[in-house]
Amino acid sequence: MLGSLNRRQSKKVREGNEKIFQTSLVSIEKNMAKTPELIYDGPFSDQMINRKPLGLEGDEVSKKEGERIAREFFGADRVQEITAFEEGKDI
Repeated sequence: MLGSLNRRQSKKVREGNEKIFQTSLVSIEKNMAKTPELIYDGPFSDQMINRKPLGLEGDEVSKKEGERIAREFFGADRVQEITAFEEGKDI
């Protein structure tokens, strides 16, 4: 009969389908290993927490020197008042 399979043929088709399915799963698994991981996962990610602040390297600056630098940066005519404060560890 055309269009129908005997038991032996059905078994071979079933085994072939299982092999294809298993091969597909292995292929997916291999490709998943190649996929890069998420680099940034929000403001509390290790990258953000362990980040070293920019512009804080070098020698310490005195309060007077800091005021001078600020006035120079913004323009002395534009600075009315400078209020100093300290924040963080090692204070």
